[in-house]
Amino acid sequence: MTRFRDCSIRRKLTTLFVAMAGVTALTVALPLGLLDWLGLRQAMAKDIGILADVMARNSTAALTFRDTASAQDILQALRAQPSVTAACLYTRDGKPFARYVRDVNSAFVPPAPLAPETRFERKRLVQYRNIVLDGEVVGCIYIESDLQKLNARLREYILALAATLFVAIALALLIGSRLQRPISRPLAELVTTATAISSANDYSIRARLSSGDEFGLLVAAFNRMLDQIEIRDQALRRYREQLEEAVSTRTAELVVANSQLARTEEKFRTIFEDAVIGIFQSTPEGKPINVNRALAQIHGYRDPEELIASVSNVAEQLLVEPCRLHELNRELISGSIIRDVELEVYRKDRTRKWVRANLRAVRDAEGKVVLIEGTIDDITDRKLAEERVQFLAYYDALTGLANRTLLQDRLAKALASARRRDEKVALLFLDLDRFKNINDSLGHSFGDLLLQDVAERLRRWARDQDTVARIGGDEFLIAMTGIQDVADAGVAAERVMQAMSGEFNIQGRRFTVNCSLGISLFPEHGLDGETLIKNADAAMYCAKESGRNGLRFFTERMNAQIVERLTLEHDLRLALARNEFFLLYQPQISIADGEVVGMEALLRWKHPKLGLVAPDRFIRVAENTGLILPIGEWVLRTACSELRNRQAQGFPILPVSVNVSAVQFRQEGFCSLVRRVLQECGLQPQYLELELTETLLLSGADLTLPLLREFKAMGVQLAIDDFGTGYSSLSYLRHFPVTRLKIDRSFIKTVASNSDDAAITAAIISMGKSLNLKVIAEGVETEEQMAFLRSHKCDEIQGFYYSRPVSFEEAANCFYKAAGASAGARCAQ
Repeated sequence: MTRFRDCSIRRKLTTLFVAMAGVTALTVALPLGLLDWLGLRQAMAKDIGILADVMARNSTAALTFRDTASAQDILQALRAQPSVTAACLYTRDGKPFARYVRDVNSAFVPPAPLAPETRFERKRLVQYRNIVLDGEVVGCIYIESDLQKLNARLREYILALAATLFVAIALALLIGSRLQRPISRPLAELVTTATAISSANDYSIRARLSSGDEFGLLVAAFNRMLDQIEIRDQALRRYREQLEEAVSTRTAELVVANSQLARTEEKFRTIFEDAVIGIFQSTPEGKPINVNRALAQIHGYRDPEELIASVSNVAEQLLVEPCRLHELNRELISGSIIRDVELEVYRKDRTRKWVRANLRAVRDAEGKVVLIEGTIDDITDRKLAEERVQFLAYYDALTGLANRTLLQDRLAKALASARRRDEKVALLFLDLDRFKNINDSLGHSFGDLLLQDVAERLRRWARDQDTVARIGGDEFLIAMTGIQDVADAGVAAERVMQAMSGEFNIQGRRFTVNCSLGISLFPEHGLDGETLIKNADAAMYCAKESGRNGLRFFTERMNAQIVERLTLEHDLRLALARNEFFLLYQPQISIADGEVVGMEALLRWKHPKLGLVAPDRFIRVAENTGLILPIGEWVLRTACSELRNRQAQGFPILPVSVNVSAVQFRQEGFCSLVRRVLQECGLQPQYLELELTETLLLSGADLTLPLLREFKAMGVQLAIDDFGTGYSSLSYLRHFPVTRLKIDRSFIKTVASNSDDAAITAAIISMGKSLNLKVIAEGVETEEQMAFLRSHKCDEIQGFYYSRPVSFEEAANCFYKAAGASAGARCAQ
């Protein structure tokens, strides 16, 4: 098709006449039609406004009295207005009250109410009006009208305008064909001359002058131009020869440059293919066109060709959030270079990875974006590490429960909510009973599995709004919200105890685990989280003190006990450095001849303010805090040193018994510690006897027995203390390399009055003799107890009947008193 600029002058002039006629018609008709159309538009807006005002006034009573039926009937009156498509009445708070829809099948959703206004949208006219009663807005009305009337008028205007244009163009064609001839004919003759010159390549041909007007002047100028062209043609021939020579030289240079460019391209291609980070080029629409091997491997594809063949849209197929690519493309098109943006992407198998991308847009000479290129670096390991750090900041790594940090945050929010709603919050502090025994006997990995099972059981039991947290070791805390009274907390605690009483099955072992539970309530037991946790802990500790496997509510008396325990713990840490500990010794007497056969070292603490503190008040605190380890070593070293010093003075010595706690016995390297103390003190091992409780020996016997045999091989004597209070299993007892059984004082106290205790005591004595063990009774205070033990042939006794605990010198002197009176009389003097 011929372009307009290549058309003849005749056709261009005719077209000019036609265009002027069309513009004239449009200039006259278009403003008239536009003014009429705008007037109609304003009239429609006024009519719909009047209709909205009328409907608003009619709806005042219905809204005031909340009469939905009346409001609906009022809106139904709009059926008389065929242009109204929908309407809605709103209450004062903006909720739809009644609605009208012309087409019942249409899905009309009332829009959110707005301020009074009238606006034209693409296909509708929208009207908002407030409904006012006595100067107060009681609601608003929304009316929606179609634009069919306005569109019909617009179509009429278009048809009239088309007819006017048609008539104007027809007249312009008729008149223009006659008016263009005086102008086009001279120009056509000039074109004929130029064509002849071009065909013959003869610049001597000249055009004929045909008139003296502007066209004549044009022909004269044309002839002068031909004269100049003829002169320049000769100069151009010379220039062409020079140019051909220059082109030949430049061609040789380009051959060399192309060779260098090929080597450079090969170098960069190698770098591109072997790069350890992903490199890509894609179209602005997201179609990859060039990727390297590293990028294909990041996305799990075998090679770049497979990725390019499989992926047609990066956003839809590779990005977890496709909208991110559109955002990035907008930034790139605006001229930004995007650095270090992190994106989550899919691999070929639809697993996810995190990558860091650097992107830039490549533009053509006109500035249009033709490529998106950049680099991709796999940062999945770093993101996983960050997520792990974030998880560990708020959750327990072993159980997945909330940790102390998250607990305190949630507890603060729960307490704030409880204050607003006048509700209670209950804290259940749970601690597993004898969990350390499980760790020591079955190993820490087994203990970890148990803690995970406990956590899962508590998580299933708790409600969604409750927080279950592990705050350390085997301690768990449950924060319960929405508690109405104390009874609710008690019922919940009973359910926890019942849930924990079920059997656990770990690695094929079936067993039950008891727990102790303490409860504190907001606001009765504290107004802040720290106080509530502390008081729940105090209640739990009281439950343990009361025999374990139970629950207790917090009381002020418990708080006093905890304060006392904390004070003792604090002072106990300083007692060794202040030399506040000392030892007393209680002689052990042979019933057969009344002679002193040994003595037991007993620890005492002289507190600077409290005075003499009973062992049962501070020993358990020392065991729970781990202070029993340095204290126990001090007792062992002091007893051995005093005994060895007595021996160095040339006196015969007696064996000394030292009590060993379970914590001390299970510490790593305890045998080496005893051996080192004996060597440093210079005491022979046979003069040292270690007293171990029956419960300690029988809990984890497979671990205990090798240690006992090592002590026996060392020459240290072993005794079972408090015998009868534990398992009292003969099958276990015969395997232990012990030399003495100590009958617990609880049996001796009522042995003369209680037949059950007498039977147990007699059985223990009989059991010991059957195993060739010495049997010693402790806590002997009366003649009746002594007579019973003598009659049943108990080997040895220890107690106030013969002597109270005394200093080492006094206890040793009992051994050197002359015989004559009873040993009891000798030691009492």
